[in-house]
Amino acid sequence: MRFCTNCGARLGDGDRFCVQCGQERDDWPVQGADQAVQPVPATQAAQFGPSAQVAAPSVAQAGESARSGSGDLASQPTMIDASAMQTIAPPVVPQTAVPQPAVAALPSAVQSGYGASSALPAPQPISGAAGSGNPASGASAPGTKDGKGNKGLIIAIIVAAVVAVALIGALLWVLVIHPRTATGVGGEVQSSAQTQAGADGQQGDTEESKVCDKVPDFAITSHTMHDTDLVVKLTVTASCGTDSALKLDNDAVRITVKDGDDTYADAVYDFSSDPVSAKAGEDGEATITFVKSQYWFIPDQASWSDLTVTGELDAEAQGGKASAGNADDVTGADAMDQNDREQVAKAAIDRQIAHDKSAVSDLGSSYTTQLSSKQLNMQADGKTWTYQDIWQQFADLKAKWSNALFLWSGDWSKYQSSGTADYYVILSGERFGSVDDGWNWCSANNFGKNDCMPISVQ
Repeated sequence: MRFCTNCGARLGDGDRFCVQCGQERDDWPVQGADQAVQPVPATQAAQFGPSAQVAAPSVAQAGESARSGSGDLASQPTMIDASAMQTIAPPVVPQTAVPQPAVAALPSAVQSGYGASSALPAPQPISGAAGSGNPASGASAPGTKDGKGNKGLIIAIIVAAVVAVALIGALLWVLVIHPRTATGVGGEVQSSAQTQAGADGQQGDTEESKVCDKVPDFAITSHTMHDTDLVVKLTVTASCGTDSALKLDNDAVRITVKDGDDTYADAVYDFSSDPVSAKAGEDGEATITFVKSQYWFIPDQASWSDLTVTGELDAEAQGGKASAGNADDVTGADAMDQNDREQVAKAAIDRQIAHDKSAVSDLGSSYTTQLSSKQLNMQADGKTWTYQDIWQQFADLKAKWSNALFLWSGDWSKYQSSGTADYYVILSGERFGSVDDGWNWCSANNFGKNDCMPISVQ
């Protein structure tokens, strides 16, 4: 029993080459020098080229040939003697300028070790005899003593192939892949930058157009009267800053007009169907109406520059929307309950009496006409009089006769002497030379004798 001196594989008696690594047995008898390798006919050589493939027998076939006595491996027509190797150029890899190293054709036994599919180009015909400078068919080629040359050749081919693949890959990366990738990356970066810029722009637009969700700021621009209804024009500003947009669309916005701590007007408005809007940095406008039961001052007497306006969102209205004399006016519902309304009405009465006191004194001993005298909770004209009723009567008379005055009878000696010192009295403020002139004025303005009479407060 013999073993391969190269890889240690078991060898048959008739095996010249190792079926595992292709190493030639070192004890195989050398053939005579007269057995020169027969040249391949020219016609046959022309059929082979760099692209021709030689089918190598499988290991099993090689062993079977040796055992069947059909001849040694060197005599097999598909085997390539190691002495017949000739350096040939491998196939050129398309689309690359990387030079390919020359490789030698492997013996068919080596091919059979890697399988029948490992086909190599056929060698060119070689002539010559042993000892003439050309290797004979039965002799080992120079540098292949003890089979080590074949193993080194295989390693060299593998290294050369790896180097070639690496060079090809490097060239492809430098010339093709990297430029495209760089362009793609650049494009993605640029696109990303543009996207970021677009996102920043959208964010800026969003921030600029961000709607303020707080109650806006109000300022009075102007006012006018529609009969007894007070119409106020307001400038509306977003209270979240100049970068916030305005959209007042709440359905219960309480708007209160004050002079210091005194409430002058108060009502709840619905802006849901007709919102007040403005871009960031701009103001909106709103025109609202306070009906006569929703404001407690005389508009012509107010210092409008001293008045302030406050707002409240989602306020609770007291009752339904009020009706205005002008159908186009925007009205609201009462903002205060009855008790609060009584307080602000009493405060309005007191302010007006204080305001008119000097004008009453100026009447002196002149005659004027008294239009009303009422007490709180008085039963008259089919109702119980409240502060709101007393104030509203004065406001209505003042709207018709601009000289009308309000007084508290207890402040004047004439009323004190007659025992009527606890009445709220409304005077026309007109001056008459006699009592008859006073009566005539009452009659001319359709007042009854219980509603209008001549009087002198001093």
